[in-house]
Amino acid sequence: MNSIYDMFSMIILLSGIVLIANKRSLSYIRTFQVQSLVITIGALIMAAETQHLELLIVGCLMLFLKVIYIPKYLRRTYNKVTHEIHKDFYLNIPILSFIACLLVVICYISIYQIPLISAKGVVTPLSCNLAIVLIGLLFMISRKDALGHIIGFLVIENGLFSTALFTTRGMPLIVDLGIFIDLLTAIIIMSMIIFQIDTKFQSTDTDKLHNLRG
Repeated sequence: MNSIYDMFSMIILLSGIVLIANKRSLSYIRTFQVQSLVITIGALIMAAETQHLELLIVGCLMLFLKVIYIPKYLRRTYNKVTHEIHKDFYLNIPILSFIACLLVVICYISIYQIPLISAKGVVTPLSCNLAIVLIGLLFMISRKDALGHIIGFLVIENGLFSTALFTTRGMPLIVDLGIFIDLLTAIIIMSMIIFQIDTKFQSTDTDKLHNLRG
């Protein structure tokens, strides 16, 4: 079954590369939704394989929160704000894609050189999912739109969750529930901040926050 989880990890990594190459906010949300769906399917397959009720509950929560509720909430937020950003990123897409691929290579080489991890056969899922964390961070700092920052944060969380899921076969249910509650709270707060930015500047371009300097 390890090959299946390796495949899921590589699909998740591919979704991160696609996310970096996207240029539209709605595409960000759609890519995050697909990425979350892949992780959810992996969690449900693992729950069926291990007969763990906790993993089944986590998979159902992910399906509701990350695949259905949060993308719908973000689309509603997107439709309520003004969009006047002509270029949503600081670097060109080819450069960002190259940096993302470089991060993947660095993660793989670094993890492969650790004997204990190599012996357990989790190099592929660990390197792919840790690369997703770094790609999410890259995405967050390379976008000007506040909505892109939220998506970057969500991708980082996806990377951390999938790392724990595919390399250690999941975390305790109480830990997962705490993460989901914190995640939902953070999304609501960030959306409120987006509305405030849009109300003040008639745009969600975070570069305009420099105007608040005294």
